[in-house]
Amino acid sequence: MNIFFISGTDTNVGKTEVTIGLMRLLSNQDKIVMGMKPISAGIEKIGEKDLNQDVHKIMSEASASSDISKINCYSFDQPIAPHISADKAGCKIDFNLIQRNLNYIKKNADFVFIEGAGGHEVPLDNNRTMADLVTNLNVPIILVVGIRLGCINHSLLTLKSILSRKQKLFGWVANCIDANMLEIDNNISYIKQKMPAPLMGIIPYQEEIDTEAIASFLVWPD
Repeated sequence: MNIFFISGTDTNVGKTEVTIGLMRLLSNQDKIVMGMKPISAGIEKIGEKDLNQDVHKIMSEASASSDISKINCYSFDQPIAPHISADKAGCKIDFNLIQRNLNYIKKNADFVFIEGAGGHEVPLDNNRTMADLVTNLNVPIILVVGIRLGCINHSLLTLKSILSRKQKLFGWVANCIDANMLEIDNNISYIKQKMPAPLMGIIPYQEEIDTEAIASFLVWPD
């Protein structure tokens, strides 16, 4: 069983796009692929349903259907930080529930990708962060680095968090999210020198998200 946690250097760096791109990459290789977004914030009308856009994309890319409550354990209405959302909803995020749902989803899958929310150290309550969830699940990380001004600092700080917690970094993806950024190649080259895991792909800036195109820019390490 191959289970990976998709973490990010910040919010809005393209974790969902990389998640569904990886799902498509492996689906194209005839693998059975499932995805999870245990914690989401922000609900909108999609068709006749009220749900999170990222969750919708992950469910649409999955090899098989599954109960949304298994894929998205905690769904908060407003697009705000998880610890604030949970506090306003009067609930505590239960890592054991997320683990049980993962155990259910992985039963018949070759690969499972778990997308985080926000950056790697985003708080889930006063004492725990998304990084604590990764430690609890004990799965390797694929880090999405949003390539924009400040990305070197963000990537190195996130890497420091991962290594200090003795978590396993499986690989990383450079996602170009600023159409006007200068010296993209030099920034990616510097980060590549510092990362103790393979670069799994460089995704160029896209005005419109194209999952098949994203998958074509990704490479699964041998």
